[in-house]
Amino acid sequence: MTLKRLAAISLLSGVLTAYSTPSEATPITWDFSSGSSTPSTTSGSGYGNLYTFTVGGITVTATAWGLTGNSLTTFQTAQVARTAYGLGSCNTGDGTCTGNVQRVDNVGQLDFILFQFSAPVDLKQIVIDPGGTSFDRDVSYWVGNMTGSVLGTGLAGLSGLGFGSRQNVFNSSGSSALTLSLTGDSVTSLLFGTQAALTTTTTENDRFFIRSLTDDAVPTPEPSTLLLLGSGLVGVAVFGRRLRNRG
Repeated sequence: MTLKRLAAISLLSGVLTAYSTPSEATPITWDFSSGSSTPSTTSGSGYGNLYTFTVGGITVTATAWGLTGNSLTTFQTAQVARTAYGLGSCNTGDGTCTGNVQRVDNVGQLDFILFQFSAPVDLKQIVIDPGGTSFDRDVSYWVGNMTGSVLGTGLAGLSGLGFGSRQNVFNSSGSSALTLSLTGDSVTSLLFGTQAALTTTTTENDRFFIRSLTDDAVPTPEPSTLLLLGSGLVGVAVFGRRLRNRG
């Protein structure tokens, strides 16, 4: 068999294997708890502050919002609270950002955390944690590719900013953390709040922190696949060099 044919077969085998061989993807998890080792930075303090977390080359920026303006119908900036249980939100009606009001809740006004990613992600799951006290743990969330700002808009205006329809997850009361599946492929924004986001009146006290978010990582070829593909390329290079020498 000629060198040219061997090189072509090796190259083709490597390409086909690269596209046909399944490889494991390691999910990316952003841990928001204050005791985690996840790199984080903060900007500002009080209402309008933010946190950023970078893992696997993707940065997520977390900001807090309250449905507190215009008779509790439009979004205003709130304060991100970072605790050992994760992120919470203190809105303008909460007063001092301590105790129960640090949680994302639906008591009085409605709280939200907005996550914006530096690159499209396939959201897999989120962990919410009531923080050791029993509360209801119903949630509502929106995913999409947000443009602009939620400031001054309401729930009905989210679609105009690039969000999809509301997703609801209903859970029982409890004091333990919950891991919830998320629906959101190739998105850059996640707005997450309590079930009370359905209405401004409720008899349930939903309260929790957001401990972590997980994204499905993009699979990469196995080392053996890359080696096979590389051997084909080397073969082509060798064949090309021999042709030049004959000329």
